[in-house]
Amino acid sequence: MKQIRSLLRHSPITEELSDDEVDFLNTLLIADDFAAGDLMCVPKGIYQDSLFIVMSGGIEVRLTSREGSLTAHAVKPGDIANTIAFMGGGRNGIDSRLYAEGDTSVLRLDRSKLEEHLYTHPALVYRLTLGITRYVHGRLRQVNGEMRALNQRLACDDVEPQMRQGDPHFATSPHLASVMG
Repeated sequence: MKQIRSLLRHSPITEELSDDEVDFLNTLLIADDFAAGDLMCVPKGIYQDSLFIVMSGGIEVRLTSREGSLTAHAVKPGDIANTIAFMGGGRNGIDSRLYAEGDTSVLRLDRSKLEEHLYTHPALVYRLTLGITRYVHGRLRQVNGEMRALNQRLACDDVEPQMRQGDPHFATSPHLASVMG
């Protein structure tokens, strides 16, 4: 119980919650354990709209939409998974499948369980939603930065062979210096 409360208290999604709200949220959570490779969640299946908070182990998230596929990972305590489905993304044609990476322990929050308290604990629901949104935004910024770095790396890798081969269409610094004179 103390471990769960500590995890929740230090989770980025509960930053805005009071201690009493964290304690109440804890009553809505279900602890689950999965073996390595277990399918944890599928579209139109059990736990399809549940939020998973990693306690130990990790989660591989495979997303599929009209635009294509993407694999993401939630691997450290406090990371969350299935946010798109939890926030209603399945209605937008985004399917997610979650797999346990190694032996994995999670806290599961079923959306219907949280919605039951929308009118009795509106501030908690609002602040938790805000925390989830901030978490997702932070992850997107992180992935965007990684993509930018990868693109820069690929651009440099493409340029280096041209430089070594003396590509006449590739302007080298000495060439630019002579042209700009």
